[in-house]
Amino acid sequence: LTTAGMLYALMFKYALLRNIQSLVAVTDLVHERYLAKQHIRTRRFGIPLRFGNSKSPARFNLVAGEIPIRDQDKLHLANLMSNLNGVPIDDKTLVLGRSRLQA
Repeated sequence: LTTAGMLYALMFKYALLRNIQSLVAVTDLVHERYLAKQHIRTRRFGIPLRFGNSKSPARFNLVAGEIPIRDQDKLHLANLMSNLNGVPIDDKTLVLGRSRLQA
């Protein structure tokens, strides 16, 4: 599992737990291609733009867009998130909400 795969799996899990409709980002085209290989649908907000100094070798093609969570094939999301099986998630900031104890 790649670091990108783990991060996307965590973002999708969080979005599903919180009933989030879309994840919005500005990212490099490498990530857009990665998501396409994972069968994750994305929507662009315009054309990619080149970012960086023309004299620098570190130039990026960036694109703004969204990942509409509800438009995703549930099997592909489940497959990507299955990479989280066995991964401990320690939510000290309570991002996922408080745990409830049964009385």
